[in-house]
Amino acid sequence: MESSVPESLYNLKYYQDAITKLNQFVESDPNNFDSKQYLGMSYYYTENYEKAIAELTNAPIVTAAGHGDAIPFNHKLNAGQMGPR
Repeated sequence: MESSVPESLYNLKYYQDAITKLNQFVESDPNNFDSKQYLGMSYYYTENYEKAIAELTNAPIVTAAGHGDAIPFNHKLNAGQMGPR
């Protein structure tokens, strides 16, 4: 995240304010893992479980190379590439 404001709002448990700011971050950078994670958890703590699940299951996974090759979690899950069963 470019700013710690959304993270601070989340940590202070101002979840509704955090959601507003985090949605702006996600809109400008949809592959930002931190923004999606904090947004999903903010939705969870405001009991908006459908949106929480949507944000958390579509959050990007940072590859080992760390070069921004984001792969949506849901993609890997559906492809059966999550490791041993």
